[in-house]
Amino acid sequence: MRQIASLWALLLALQANAQGLHLDVPPASAPLAMKTIELEWDSVDNAGSYEVKLLPEDALVPMQFTTQEAKLVQQVPVGNYTLQVRARSTDGSDYSPWSEPMPFAVVVKELQPLHPEDKSVVPSDGVSKQTVEFRWTPVEKVKLYTLVVWSEEKKETPYIFNTKETFKKLEVPAAQVYFWQVKFESADNVAYAQQPKTFTFTLLGKHLLKPEINSKSPPPLTELTWRASPDAKEYAAKIYYRCLDESEWKPLREAKLAGTSWAIGKLKAGAYKLEVIARAPRHIDSEAAVYQFVIKPAQADLEQALASSRL
Repeated sequence: MRQIASLWALLLALQANAQGLHLDVPPASAPLAMKTIELEWDSVDNAGSYEVKLLPEDALVPMQFTTQEAKLVQQVPVGNYTLQVRARSTDGSDYSPWSEPMPFAVVVKELQPLHPEDKSVVPSDGVSKQTVEFRWTPVEKVKLYTLVVWSEEKKETPYIFNTKETFKKLEVPAAQVYFWQVKFESADNVAYAQQPKTFTFTLLGKHLLKPEINSKSPPPLTELTWRASPDAKEYAAKIYYRCLDESEWKPLREAKLAGTSWAIGKLKAGAYKLEVIARAPRHIDSEAAVYQFVIKPAQADLEQALASSRL
């Protein structure tokens, strides 16, 4: 049987998949951080199986595994190892020599977002699509980063980009909640144990336009109306009151309305001020539209007040 060459030459890929690792040093009673490694090597003619030996640096007895294919997928604790592989003949009677010992490490690496910050709110540029620059902290000895971005509304169709840089600009629709992750591929034989964190941010939509209040409502004024603001989903309305001989406004009533009218009913004599603000999820509120008007006393009320003053 052909002897297995040095494992440095045989090893084609060493890839990592996260298995719920914790980055803090665990207490002695905590379970070991585990990591799934994938090893592949050149197949050997007439080999019926392969034996893989992993010796942790702090142990005397190696872990040994048998596989029928020229690869091994195995969960191991994070740490430093020496790796060797040998082939076994189909009938099980013959073994090749062990490959040269290959040291490698399964270590934990993480990266952090620089922009947008996690759980941040990104202001609007006033356009329907906006360019967002994603930036993250670098990881040593990384061959490639993979940026994955998806919105709350389109979870099944994420944006996926591979880059050697630690940043990427992406044009995305505004007024959305976004999530993003960055994974990385090692540039050497070190298996970086990853648990990619998911970061999120809210990209605001454009500033809503101020509603235009209808100032030509015929008397009696029992309903206030305004022109709709584009993209608005709700209107926050508030009305203030003051007596005609006073200068201080006092809040009288407020409401949240889906439409563009407010049935306020019959109002007593006095001065009034209406404020209306347009709102929508993940948009910047409009400026307050303001309308002031006066309800004059009825003739009967004036005569009654005059009569009372003569008493």
